[in-house]
Amino acid sequence: MSELDWYPADWVDESCPPARPSPDGFIVPVTGGFELGYADPQMCELHNQPLKPGDVIEFVSCDRLGDVEATLRADGSYQLHGGVIPPSHNVVLVDGDIDTLQGSFDELIAAIKSPDDPDFSVREMIFHQGETEKRVTLQFADWSDPKPFLFEVNNGVAAFSPVPAQKN
Repeated sequence: MSELDWYPADWVDESCPPARPSPDGFIVPVTGGFELGYADPQMCELHNQPLKPGDVIEFVSCDRLGDVEATLRADGSYQLHGGVIPPSHNVVLVDGDIDTLQGSFDELIAAIKSPDDPDFSVREMIFHQGETEKRVTLQFADWSDPKPFLFEVNNGVAAFSPVPAQKN
């Protein structure tokens, strides 16, 4: 079983800050209370925010599903070199380039076959200066939808707990 990386949902963007193994990893004790963020002074300037009991923070998890080596071709054909496409992925990147991000391997192949913008396309991000074939590393992940967590402090111990789903 793989381990999840967690992030505050509002911080997930084209370049994510460092992950933590659980939402609790983002609790930073400070004078007079707690902050959501990092203990590292360089990181706290960018991200830290006050945290008080009762706050609900949404987190997302990322299950990194492993890499697969492949040869991609500009016509949309490909060859896998060991490994299989994980069926549960909802993100794929080529060689770690965020500009190649797609929601599935099939979407990646479709984007290579028919670029929608001649000035900026996935095909152009992968194949440079007339290349028609390239060996790449495909990185797969499964990102969760945002999930709410309640910040609580009990007997001096700070923790996040999942907010139960509402019954309809």
